Amino acid sequence: MMKKAVVLILLLLFLVPATALAHTELKSSFPKQDEVIEQPLKEIMLTFNTDLEKLSTLSLFDENEKKVNVDTIEVKANVLSAALSTTLANGNYKIDWKIVGADGHVINQSFSFQMAVPILPETETLTGKSFTEEIIVKEAPAQEPSPSIPQDDQIALNISNIGSSSSSLFIWIGVCSLIVIAILANRIWRKRT
Repeated sequence: MMKKAVVLILLLLFLVPATALAHTELKSSFPKQDEVIEQPLKEIMLTFNTDLEKLSTLSLFDENEKKVNVDTIEVKANVLSAALSTTLANGNYKIDWKIVGADGHVINQSFSFQMAVPILPETETLTGKSFTEEIIVKEAPAQEPSPSIPQDDQIALNISNIGSSSSSLFIWIGVCSLIVIAILANRIWRKRT
């Protein structure tokens, strides 16, 4: 009888899905790792596979390891974002992020990207303004929209949200299984004594 209980316990332990033990990880980002950005950057957006705690944060550093100020850092569900009001000069940058996932684990990582916004030549025009000033005044939108999440990433986000709720379900199934195993083991032990 004891052998059957041990076999039952082992079977139930192997049935608990590995996803219940998974940690939070970065699924996508804007900018992406090693991406070369050719337009002014207004927002940094990191998307993870699980919801984040409000303690999560990020820092931006230039190529001289000098911290670049960001206006606001915001956590909404599984997205960590930071707004930038200053224009980043061309060069290399590093994003250091530290998150607390829904599973309670703290994760620190970083990645780099490069700013390479084309610089227009300064040429005098009939209005007395430089050619660059006229282009900026005439062609710049009143407010540049923040980058939106591409449709493929939105689908991935929806799927990861479904997976997140499935992980919770599997965790509960695993906990309930362990309770049932403990009760069965207790009954078997009482019968033997």
